[in-house]
Amino acid sequence: MRWKWRIIQIRYLYSLYRSSIWIFVYDVTKRETFENLNFWINKNRENGLDNYLSIVVGNKADLERDRTVLFEDGQNFSNDNKMMYLETSAKTPFI
Repeated sequence: MRWKWRIIQIRYLYSLYRSSIWIFVYDVTKRETFENLNFWINKNRENGLDNYLSIVVGNKADLERDRTVLFEDGQNFSNDNKMMYLETSAKTPFI
């Protein structure tokens, strides 16, 4: 199942190639997804796609008790990479 997710991510990123914005989404309850952001951002840089507007989005912000990535971690990561940052939840969209 994990390899299928990787293929979906690659296809999704490939489909955004001609887009003017990049959105990198991670799960705030799974630290591994946050740590994988570097992989995708480096892929963009390797392919010369780093001069687009980029946004990092922490998803599942409604699960505060299960959180493994602090808001500050996401904010600092985004600032270090010159990206915008926000957190959201599909369950409660106006966090």
